[in-house]
Amino acid sequence: MRKSTSVIHQTEKKARRVGHDPVTAIRLSPDMIERIETWGATQSPPLGRSEAIRELLERGLQAPKPKAKKA
Repeated sequence: MRKSTSVIHQTEKKARRVGHDPVTAIRLSPDMIERIETWGATQSPPLGRSEAIRELLERGLQAPKPKAKKA
C-alpha cells in the first residue's frame, strides 16, 4: 500500500466575539424562564430571552428605591 502524501490542514477554530461584555450565568427556574419569555414576546418589538432579562434588570435598577421600614 502506498503512503499518502497529502497533508491535512486543520484550521484553528476561534470563538466569535458577539459583544465585548463577559458572559454571566444565572440559575432560573423553568417557571421564571417561561415568565421572562412570555413578557419578552409581548414587547414591541418582541425580545428574546437574553434581551428580556437585560431589559427587566435595567428597569429594576432604575426603579425608585423603596422607603426604609421603621423599626
